[in-house]
Amino acid sequence: MNKKFNIFVIALLAFCGFAIVSCDDDDNNKMAKATMTSATYLDFVAENAQTAIITVYSDAQWLVDECPEWVTVEPSTGTGVTEVKISVADNYRDGAPDNPRKAKVAFKGGSLASMSTVEVRQAGDKFRDLPVYDAAKAETLDDETMSKIENLVVMGKIGDDVIATDGKANIFITYVEDGGLDLISAGDVITLEGTKMTDARKLPYFTADRVTMTDHVSDLTYPDAVDITGQVDSYTAATYTYVMATGILDGGTLKIDGANNTVSVVGAGPDVDTNALSGHKVTLKGYYAGTATPIIRFFAMEAEDLGVFEVVYFMEDFEWFEPWSSQTPAGDTIGSNDSDATAQQLGTNKVDDVSTYDALLERGYEIIATHHPDKSERKPQAQTYIQRNYLKFGLTGYQSGIVLPKIEGVPADAKLMLTFDTSTQRQGSGVFDDTELVVIVETGSVRNEYEFAVPHPEKDGAYKWYKVEVDLAGATVTADTKITIRNADSQWGSSKALRWYLDNIKLKEK
Repeated sequence: MNKKFNIFVIALLAFCGFAIVSCDDDDNNKMAKATMTSATYLDFVAENAQTAIITVYSDAQWLVDECPEWVTVEPSTGTGVTEVKISVADNYRDGAPDNPRKAKVAFKGGSLASMSTVEVRQAGDKFRDLPVYDAAKAETLDDETMSKIENLVVMGKIGDDVIATDGKANIFITYVEDGGLDLISAGDVITLEGTKMTDARKLPYFTADRVTMTDHVSDLTYPDAVDITGQVDSYTAATYTYVMATGILDGGTLKIDGANNTVSVVGAGPDVDTNALSGHKVTLKGYYAGTATPIIRFFAMEAEDLGVFEVVYFMEDFEWFEPWSSQTPAGDTIGSNDSDATAQQLGTNKVDDVSTYDALLERGYEIIATHHPDKSERKPQAQTYIQRNYLKFGLTGYQSGIVLPKIEGVPADAKLMLTFDTSTQRQGSGVFDDTELVVIVETGSVRNEYEFAVPHPEKDGAYKWYKVEVDLAGATVTADTKITIRNADSQWGSSKALRWYLDNIKLKEK
């Protein structure tokens, strides 16, 4: 055991008002008021598992208060700093590996407050004797319970994941490496051996621990859709219900007139191209995937184009950040009204060794940065941050901005409007940063600048998004045009805190 860790634990126990009692102390029969273990969990193989050794720290006597019969703890009591051996019996039944198992071993002093636990986990055959349920029944199981569901028809793939139904209930199945989900497609009839879980929006889902294809259906028929257009502000469901809504599609967001909530298309089937339909009035049909106010998550499987509502030449909602924002989870400052929400530097979170910053560069973006002369230089990715799923720019004495990818197909005579959602950062005093921004449109030697103050709440107000509309009067956009959004010239390189947030960029015709 690491000596520094020992010293830390002893100091912690002493800080709590307890002294380490030696075995020679006359009061060594006193039950501990505090215990601590050097491990919180232990993993063992199913057969011939090696004994694990941990250390139990206490301010007096402890004993093993809770232990399953298949786990052996030696010694079962001790005082002060004690080396403890934990071993497990073979996890076999009738000559073959049994189901994986886990249990807690509790080390306790004189009260529940003194207890410290170690979770003991032993491998086994997770597919052995799985009970067979229909989809509706399987959704009611406790989390981390495995079962088998037969005769599931795959209705669509959402990335690596799947929506499937047995005709009575729709279930969401998430990809697990080597589970076989990557080998199936829409129309396949499958048997799922998976683990029931519950997501952050309290919807059940299943991991694809093992998937077997048993048949194929040539023609898929989606169920009748529940129209939620008039109830998007109140609609909720306990499972993946097939629904529909009509509104204006703005990138991956369906906006409904008069509603506070919006429908966010977080996945789509092969017949739905949200980019091509952006700016159109559409009716979307698909699977409800939970609500995180003010957003209803939605898997779009069908789309009816009701005509052009606006002409959009470029749009970005940064929803593609999701795999990066889930790596060391990025916070949601605006949505959670929390100035301390985690903001990861763009260079930190990586997916397949590609950082968020690298991914932005690959998509044609450029992050620009400057700093006050009294500050040390930082790389652009170290003073620009990922949130879920949007961007945060700058910190005290450091400013940054973004250059959009090249935009093609804009008519020379187009009258253009650049819109985006933004806000500024709330300081500890409750005052919001007085950030000013500039949009710069450059084509060769021709440069147009459009400065404006960033809207923000009053002192101590709650965060909210503000939609900014910048009339690009006099600007022409070609494939060689460079469009930049950053702090205004008067703030570029300032020593102040002039932070700001950015989401839902759109270049459209006025």
